[in-house]
Amino acid sequence: MLIVWAVSFFVSKLSLSEFISEICFCGVRKLSRAMVKLSKKEGDTKVYCWECVFESWWNFSIKYFVPFALMFLLCSSLKNDIENPYNNYHILWQCIGFSFPAMGLIIFILGLIFSTEKEPFNEHLDGPFDPNDRVGTGRENVFA
Repeated sequence: MLIVWAVSFFVSKLSLSEFISEICFCGVRKLSRAMVKLSKKEGDTKVYCWECVFESWWNFSIKYFVPFALMFLLCSSLKNDIENPYNNYHILWQCIGFSFPAMGLIIFILGLIFSTEKEPFNEHLDGPFDPNDRVGTGRENVFA
C-alpha cells in the first residue's frame, strides 16, 4: 500500500494535505465530517482541536483498518473450519453452512449488475462536499 500511495502521490502532483484528503480518504471524509458536525451545537462555527484527530482516525479506520481486520478474521475462521471441522460435523454440512454467505454475496452482486432504476435520494445528501463547512448541525435536528 505504501508503494501505491507513493506512486499515486507523485503522479497526482497534489500537495500532501490535498493528496491525503482527496485520494487517501476519498469516500469516507463526508461521513466523518457529518459525524463531527452532529456533535457540535447548531450554528457552532468553532473548529475544535479534536476534530482533525477524530476525522483522521475515523477515515483511516473505516477505509483501511476495518476491511483488513474483517478479511483477516474471515480467512482465519475459514482456515480453522477447514482444518478442524466445527464439532466434527461432516464436510457436507460445512459446505451447506458456507453456501449461505456465498449466496448472499452472489445476490448482492446480481443486484448491482441488473439494477435498472436509480434510487431516489435526497438532493441535499448527495450535494457537493464542502471541505470548509464545519458549522455544527446539532444532534437534535437529525430526525427533523
